[in-house]
Amino acid sequence: MLIIMKKIFITLSSIFLLASCANEESTFNLPVENNSVTGNVISFADYYDFITANTHDKALVSNISYINSTGALNSLSASRANSTNPYILKLNGNTFTPSYIYNSPTGSTYQLDDSSLTNFFGKKLKIDFTTTDLVLTDNTNFDVYIPNLLTVSVSNLINGQLQPGTKITWNADSQNTNGVVLSAEYNPLTQPDEKISTTYPNRISGGLTFEDSGSYTIQEEDLENFPKGSNITFSIGRAGFIITNNGDITEDLSFGAYTMIKGEYEINY
Repeated sequence: MLIIMKKIFITLSSIFLLASCANEESTFNLPVENNSVTGNVISFADYYDFITANTHDKALVSNISYINSTGALNSLSASRANSTNPYILKLNGNTFTPSYIYNSPTGSTYQLDDSSLTNFFGKKLKIDFTTTDLVLTDNTNFDVYIPNLLTVSVSNLINGQLQPGTKITWNADSQNTNGVVLSAEYNPLTQPDEKISTTYPNRISGGLTFEDSGSYTIQEEDLENFPKGSNITFSIGRAGFIITNNGDITEDLSFGAYTMIKGEYEINY
C-alpha cells in the first residue's frame, strides 16, 4: 500500500478559514523514502491543498463543539468518483453504514452523524482496503495518528470580553506532532452594533499555528486587525490526515479526522 502522509496544522472555522488564508507563502521539503512522503504543513494554504486534494476517494470524520456546550456534532462524509459505492468505514469491527447514498454523474457521496465517531480520536490507525470497505484498526505499526478530542477553557476575560492577556487552555496531546491552529473571524452580518458593520463591511480573518503545548495567551497584535467592540468567532483545532492507495494509483484515497471547538466573544482592547 503506497502511503503519502501529510502532517497538518489545521484551522477550524467554516472548514478552517482556508480560502481567506490561501495567499500565505508555502514552503515544503518533502523527503522521499520507500515510496512514502512525509512532512509538516506550515501554512493554512498547505492544509487547503490537502483538504481539497483531487483524490478518487475521500472520507472525513469531524467533531465540532462550542465552549461551555455539553453537546457536539460528530459526522462522517465520504465520496467516491465514478462509482455508486463509496467506501464504508469500519473501525475496530464497528461499521458506519449510511442510510442513504447520493449518486451523481461524477460519483457517489454520503454523510452520517453518529456519536460513536468519537472513537476515531486518540488512536494510531492502520488502514486496509477491501473492494467495498475502508478498514481502520488500532496498531502500533500505524499509518496515521488521529489526535485526542479537544477540551478547551478560556480565562482572564474582562466582563466576558476577549482581550490581550486572555488565556486559552486545552488538553495537550503529546503524540500530536501536527500542532494546533487558533483562528478568528469577524463577520459584518453578525454584528449587534450596526455602526461597526457599516464601518467595517468586509469579513476579516486570521490565524496562528503552534505546537500542541496546552495553552496560548492572546497578544494585542492578535486582535489589532479586528474592530474594537466587535464580535468575533474563534476556533481551535487539530487533526490527522493521510493520502494513500491500495496499490491502484487511479483510486487514491484521502482520509482525515479533525476536532474543533468554537467560541464567540466581543473584543475589548
